Amino acid sequence: MMTTSIDKSKSPRFSVAPSRKTLRHLDSPSRLRSDSGCSRYAAGDRPRVLLFVPPYTRLIEPSPPKSAFAEIGIANFEVMKRAGTPIGLLRIATSAIRAGYDVKIIDSPFFGWNQEQVDVEVDQGHLIRYGLNYDQIKSEINAFEPDIIGIQCNYTVQWGNARLLADLIKEISTNLIVIGGGAHCSGDWEYALNDSAMDVIVLNEADKTFPLLLDALTVVSVNEVEIRGGVGAAIGQAA
Repeated sequence: MMTTSIDKSKSPRFSVAPSRKTLRHLDSPSRLRSDSGCSRYAAGDRPRVLLFVPPYTRLIEPSPPKSAFAEIGIANFEVMKRAGTPIGLLRIATSAIRAGYDVKIIDSPFFGWNQEQVDVEVDQGHLIRYGLNYDQIKSEINAFEPDIIGIQCNYTVQWGNARLLADLIKEISTNLIVIGGGAHCSGDWEYALNDSAMDVIVLNEADKTFPLLLDALTVVSVNEVEIRGGVGAAIGQAA
């Protein structure tokens, strides 16, 4: 597996709202081996992979005075809610299942579509979080008992939710390996590694890369990785 070492001391960080909690596992070293996944594989069981679309946030704010919205009687400007078929996760899940892994997808915005709560108060309006809440997400993780968790982040505006979910996962267990992917992670992978508790970032389309990366994280020896298909071209932060 090709890895790239990142010098965190020289890399910028994303700014976050002061009202948000500090991430506890931001500076934790990356894990590049799943102990529980290796144990399952050695016992002849299928290592478990849980793939998440994180909860989303949207802005609700008063329409500016004399704006086009105000003139036609719209009092508040609301960013629309979004949820769609997670094609990327479905594709890599299919590849992983064919490679011998037990995979489950949790689409948080879809499954918790009607659940909304105020996330952050801003000067004019507030951010609303919608989707599964974190207690529900913890329950899903505890019930499935995954070895590896993947987080999709296609939208830069939703990066804060992806990084918060990664931190939540590490709060449950620092032994869980967190993989990031999607358009934002691919386009800004170096900052994504420095700005989150994610262990590995997979770039671009990962239909072939993802199962090879899973092999590298869960099989017992390097020789077995070679037998099962070679070394994956994933990019991660060296431990």
